[in-house]
Amino acid sequence: MEEYIVAQYRLGRSLRELAELTDRSFSSVRNILDRHGVQRRAAGAVVLREPGA
Repeated sequence: MEEYIVAQYRLGRSLRELAELTDRSFSSVRNILDRHGVQRRAAGAVVLREPGA
């Protein structure tokens, strides 16, 4: 699951979106990214949208 979160964040998904998709808390997702050394984007960064959304 952690690999999925890291990969999806790098593709542009937001922390909040990943928390909802994986049924984890916002802080849990943030901690996973920190553990994997992923640099987080600034608040208000462009959010990835699903095609047709």
